Amino acid sequence: MDTKIKVFASPKIEMKNSGNIIWEICWQREGEQMYSKLVTRPPNGWRDPILNELQPLPEDVIEALIKKYNFNEK
Repeated sequence: MDTKIKVFASPKIEMKNSGNIIWEICWQREGEQMYSKLVTRPPNGWRDPILNELQPLPEDVIEALIKKYNFNEK
């Protein structure tokens, strides 16, 4: 079953000296409450396995982010 999901990614702060940006990722599946998490985007993109090791996001959230924002990821 394909659950509808809404996602939003907002850059919040740039970390000095590293150039990394902290993103607020918000998502809501149909019929559920909204969730939010602050994460840094890994150097190799949202599909980088380190994301799920350090700051896990659900797979459907990652896929929705890539689709919505057309991130150039493979």
